[in-house]
Amino acid sequence: MADLIVYMLLLSITPGPNTIASLINASEKGFFKGITLNLGMVTGIFTIASASYVILATLGKSIPTSSPVFQILGAIYLLYLAYSLATKGKISLEADNKGGFKTGFMMQLVNIKVFLLCITAISSFIIPNSMGYPAVLLIPAICFLSQIAWALFGSAISNIYRKYSKAINIVFALMLLYLAIKNVIAFIEAI
Repeated sequence: MADLIVYMLLLSITPGPNTIASLINASEKGFFKGITLNLGMVTGIFTIASASYVILATLGKSIPTSSPVFQILGAIYLLYLAYSLATKGKISLEADNKGGFKTGFMMQLVNIKVFLLCITAISSFIIPNSMGYPAVLLIPAICFLSQIAWALFGSAISNIYRKYSKAINIVFALMLLYLAIKNVIAFIEAI
């Protein structure tokens, strides 16, 4: 469970479409008036996480050999994220994603980070550790908390991130590398 929480925090708190949209929306509309965008985003994430769990759990039961494949793909994705974070420069904190509930929900349907986050969390942490569906609820919950953090403390967070982005990215990359290695070890032990 701890690995799932670390993974979710790492991916959801780093700047991405949702955190940046949350920051900009709250700074333009105010926190309380802008919350509907966050509610739309978390509803979209919940929908994608639930659908991902149903699909992956069904595949795992009907084609048992598919679970290890998704676990390895999850580890590869974690390695890719670690590499991307460690090698990228500063992230632009500009975005045009503004709006209300519908905008937040629809953003998730095209947000590849959310799809990959859900698939990796479920196939690498939740299903292999028999956590069941309640653990899936951590995905939107942690994402929502990260969005709220960016809405509340966005300017301070973005200033710190701008100043220390390379060091922060390397720390996050090392943590993702650790999780990827742990996934591979769990896969090897299961064989």
